[in-house]
Amino acid sequence: MRFDRYDNRAAQVAAALVTAARDGLTLAALRGVIEQFDLPLHVDPADLAGAVALADELTPLFGSPADATIAAIDDRLATLDVRPRLTTHDGRDPHLHFEPDGADTVTRLRVNSLMGLAAVVADAGPQRLGRCAAAGCEVVYVDVSRNGRRRFCSTACANRTHVAEHRARQRPRATRA
Repeated sequence: MRFDRYDNRAAQVAAALVTAARDGLTLAALRGVIEQFDLPLHVDPADLAGAVALADELTPLFGSPADATIAAIDDRLATLDVRPRLTTHDGRDPHLHFEPDGADTVTRLRVNSLMGLAAVVADAGPQRLGRCAAAGCEVVYVDVSRNGRRRFCSTACANRTHVAEHRARQRPRATRA
């Protein structure tokens, strides 16, 4: 799987939106996601409620059992008004747009996020849509690792979990001594 494709970037946007919404999506956080991925979208305060609903819709697609993820994405794809077209705008290389012309910001985010997630699942499998395995962490991610075995959202979460596991293994030794 090539991880530099536009459809994967859309999946990354979906993960960033879900992660931004985990503590309550704000207008600033939504704008941060748009800016992080340099999306040519304008965000109005009126878009916030729709973006929150979209994040809620996308959340269960990460870290769920494979069959459930596939079925859920397929169900959501069936609701889309998709009109694929090849475009070059704003000095960008040719890329696909799936949403209808003139679609609002939330519709564009929804269509492109779902198409991106579907492409990742079709190309590399649903296990690439992960949820951090660290206790208490709710961050989701698209696993772009070479071997596809990522378990944590960051090195910090991985280290914290591994240190806690190590200390838990050491406790029984300390009580025996």
